[in-house]
This record gives sequence, structure tokens and C-alpha cells, in this order.
Amino acid sequence: MVDIIAEGFDAGLRLGTIAPQDMIALPLGIEEALVIVGAPAYLDARGVPQTPGDLLAHECIRARLPSGTIMAWEFGKGSRVPEVDVGGRLTLGTTELAAKAAAAGLGLAYVERREAEPFLSDGRLMQVLADWTPPFEGEALYYPRQRHCVRSQRHCRPSPQLHHIKLCQSHVKRL
Repeated sequence: MVDIIAEGFDAGLRLGTIAPQDMIALPLGIEEALVIVGAPAYLDARGVPQTPGDLLAHECIRARLPSGTIMAWEFGKGSRVPEVDVGGRLTLGTTELAAKAAAAGLGLAYVERREAEPFLSDGRLMQVLADWTPPFEGEALYYPRQRHCVRSQRHCRPSPQLHHIKLCQSHVKRL
């Protein structure tokens, strides 16, 4: 995570749910979802999990975040939001690689839907526990609320890029 003010940036891009609270955040209007996927042959052999707890009996392909931590498998269904500390012998550097490993039949993966989509559409992957992985607010552009930059003491004006993103955002909302 980068402190955009300390680093001298005009704006940043993060999931809307984790944009700093003291900043203005403009949602880009694209929902995202993390999904659990597995190859049909793997699911035939090991069974289809029905609840997040069932994942403990599966070979789960984990992803390591840039910070070095292992990505948590979080779920949401109504007011219940469990997190399962899944096990697995394979930990990869990205969720994109995890999707490819799942398509190769190496286990279940927790990945961004857009990374799994090509494999889902051609049948190499199937989504499981769909009720437990609902879509969520996607990325947002965020920038400081104050009009003056503390670091440089110069007057901060919205950049042309920020204006363009606001126009795109309003266009997406109309669609």
C-alpha cells in the first residue's frame, strides 16, 4: 500500500472498500468477484464442496500477495462472513497462476472472476460455492479531500486525467 500524498501522487487506485477513509473515492462502476473454481475432473474425483468448511478436505491452491502474506479465502452469505484457513501443497505468486493450476486439475483456487472467465466459458473450470462468493464493489479512484498538498504547499487542482475518469464514471452509470 502506497501513501499517495507522501509519495507525491495526485490519485491512487484501490478497491473501494479499502480506499483511505480521509480521501474522496470515485467508484469506477465495475463490480468484482472472487470465485472458487476447480476442474471438472478434480471435482468428480474429490467431490463438490457445499460449505466453506468443506474446503478443509480439499487440495486448495493458495496465492501469495505482493506483501508476502497468503491470500485469505473470505466468504459472505447474508450476515455471516467466515474466513477459512485452507490448506494446500501449492502456493503461487498470483491468482492468475492459481486459476491456471486449477484448470490443470491440481485443486481448487480462489481467484478473481475475470481471471477464471476464459476457463469457465470453455468448461475447463467450474465455479463452486457461488452463494458464498457474492460480487463486491470494485476499484475506485481516490484522491485527497483537501485542496492544498501538505508536502509541497502547492495548490492542488484536479488533473485532466481525473476529469476524464469522472466523465467515464458518469457514462458507465448511465449505461
